Amino acid sequence: MQKTEHELYNEISKVNNEYAKLKREVDKKNRLLKAANHKLKILNEDLSDFSNAVSHDLKNPLQGIYGYCNYLLENNTQMKPEFDKIRSNIYSLIEMIDALLSLGKIQSNELKREHFDLDELFFQIGVEIQSRNPDHTIEVVCHEKIEVFA
Repeated sequence: MQKTEHELYNEISKVNNEYAKLKREVDKKNRLLKAANHKLKILNEDLSDFSNAVSHDLKNPLQGIYGYCNYLLENNTQMKPEFDKIRSNIYSLIEMIDALLSLGKIQSNELKREHFDLDELFFQIGVEIQSRNPDHTIEVVCHEKIEVFA
């Protein structure tokens, strides 16, 4: 059964109407997506600015305390272990703040993957823990070399 020219025209017209309707929906979704991306970009910039400001606001007093500890240590060497512990903790906090700053930079850039030696990291963590707890013995044992690509 062959369709008449009029029936074919109606079917083509329906397909064209459906296509136009779908195109309008896609265009609308694209506009919404573009607006959401723009808003997200602004929010990411605000977050980066905020984290930088907070990080620097936290680092400056810590660096002042660190300097003050050094000054006090010059006049009071018998308290060196206590001052060393304070300075070590301050240094750790500054490293964490720097890590937060780096995280903000990572979020705004593409990540670069590289080979990483985990057993060396574990060893360094063990040394750090040992230095903070001299009364305890820390032993880090890796039975095989652990490398990752991350």
